[in-house]
Amino acid sequence: MSGLMQQDLAITEYFEKLCPLNITDIYPLVSIITPAYNNIKFSEKYFESVNNQTYKNIEVIYSDQSAKDGTYADAVSKLKCGKILKVNVDEGCGAGNNRCVRQASGKFVFLLGPDTKMESDCVQNLVKIALNDEN
Repeated sequence: MSGLMQQDLAITEYFEKLCPLNITDIYPLVSIITPAYNNIKFSEKYFESVNNQTYKNIEVIYSDQSAKDGTYADAVSKLKCGKILKVNVDEGCGAGNNRCVRQASGKFVFLLGPDTKMESDCVQNLVKIALNDEN
């Protein structure tokens, strides 16, 4: 576990799946942040949409907020690239997002609900807009 993981006593399990990435200034890493609680019924469409993005420099940080429905094991089986955290407390969406962001490595952070399905070019379009924004 990384130093951050060791310091976070609320994280009881941790899974990471590394993927080859080609990170450059024009293709920065994007961290997709998702805290979840009892969301197994939505996981198929969620992971299908994040795993099949046309933009490839993505890490998912998915946090099981002490779910009772097998969310953690299900997420581990479906994750393509990123980290799955199992947290021993349901701390809600805001604190869950913050915990996930602390584990993120991306230049950009994309907060995504666990019941969301994205179009396959969603992240690619957001990165293009972000890189062209002068603010």
